[in-house]
Amino acid sequence: MKKPISLIAVLLSLSFTFCKKDRTCTCGTETPQGVLVTETVMFDITKHEGRDNCIGSQITIKTASTSTTGVKTTCKLK
Repeated sequence: MKKPISLIAVLLSLSFTFCKKDRTCTCGTETPQGVLVTETVMFDITKHEGRDNCIGSQITIKTASTSTTGVKTTCKLK
């Protein structure tokens, strides 16, 4: 009896993982002047694809000045 219930639970969790829907990627860019927050909506995409696209947007840019300040962008999938 436990095996059918376990199998159903696994299939149900996989169906939510591979479900395509609109997903939002929120990025915060830290600059010496402050933080800029942007949101990007990705349409009809799986959670895995959205996470890969969103995390791929993260960057760090060093400035050419003598100070150690730079620009850093951190992204999260909502």
